[in-house]
Amino acid sequence: IEVRRRLLGPEDPQTLNSVFHVAHVIAGQGRYAEAEKRYREVYELQKCVLGPEHPDSLVTKHNLGQVIVLEDRYSEAEGLLREVLSARRRVLRPEHPHTLDTMERLAEVSCLQANYATAESAFRELWYVKTRVLGPEHPNTLRCIHKLALAVTGQGRHADAERLYRQVFKLRIRVVGREHPDTLVSIAALASAIERQGRYQEAEVTW
Repeated sequence: IEVRRRLLGPEDPQTLNSVFHVAHVIAGQGRYAEAEKRYREVYELQKCVLGPEHPDSLVTKHNLGQVIVLEDRYSEAEGLLREVLSARRRVLRPEHPHTLDTMERLAEVSCLQANYATAESAFRELWYVKTRVLGPEHPNTLRCIHKLALAVTGQGRHADAERLYRQVFKLRIRVVGREHPDTLVSIAALASAIERQGRYQEAEVTW
């Protein structure tokens, strides 16, 4: 990075790309405060060089928001991610994968803040869009339904959650097989939903 800064300058796209990837690696190592500092450095320069709504700037800002989530600063992260979502809907399109990714992160942040009704609404919208764009049995669509069930569970609606978990479980058996890790997660979630309704013997059989 230092060589590129010296030869190309701190605002050169190659230099910024190097700092971005270093931040990504650092975040993957759990060094979130350091990663946040790097992402902020890149984003501030990208705003000047590319503009705040350039797709590359929005990728950096999205990642910055995710790192802040990992630092448990949910309200701050939510604000950043909402700005990214608004810009991505304008600059890209509502159904672009990057836009959907930001929507999903925001819904997850709502869950982390126990705003389950808000999360449910977002996950239902995502489910509708992903079903249309990716198909009803795509792994990303099924992951979305599973997260929707978590948001429903957070509101104490265990029977509704059970129906969603069963749906995901049946589809995952067909799509990826009974022994796939995602299917096993669905089995555990379904058994838990059944247990929460007091049907302990049925929950044990499900396990």
